[in-house]
Amino acid sequence: MVTIGQRPGGYSGTRRVPPGPPRIYIMLSHVAGGVTFARTSFLAGRVPGEVIAVDLNGDKRPDLATTDLKYHSLTVRLNGVLPALTGLSPARGRIGDVVTLTGRHFSLRHAVVRRRDRGRRDAMHAATATSYLSRSDSRIVVRVPSGTAKGTIRVTVTTLVGRSAPKSFVRLD
Repeated sequence: MVTIGQRPGGYSGTRRVPPGPPRIYIMLSHVAGGVTFARTSFLAGRVPGEVIAVDLNGDKRPDLATTDLKYHSLTVRLNGVLPALTGLSPARGRIGDVVTLTGRHFSLRHAVVRRRDRGRRDAMHAATATSYLSRSDSRIVVRVPSGTAKGTIRVTVTTLVGRSAPKSFVRLD
């Protein structure tokens, strides 16, 4: 079952808690001596409309698509496993230095290493590593790209399925 929902607002003691953002909820059923449900969810845009399940990338697994009525856009969530970034080595370096990212589900053809300046949320301050020395499903070796800001930055791995949680990297002078 797939549905759209939102955490209701309310009060926690004397503090007002605003409603949560709209999310798409997926209820998975597993039959093993009975039926149980395991829930997962992800953001659904500002004003989500219809949700459809259809194989969009030809892998014979249903993917999800939803419209955003406020921004007149379409959000696609491909069926699969999110990448997991578990380590950066070294965690400090300079432009041009080699960094090894380790984790799981990096996808051989479609993994992209991105960095975002700490505290900056706009896309103009995000950069993509373009010098991949090697890659596998569990390891990506890259050079720190030029234009990377000094200080602490967040590094993520993005695949067709989604983006990993960030790890911190410190760019030295």
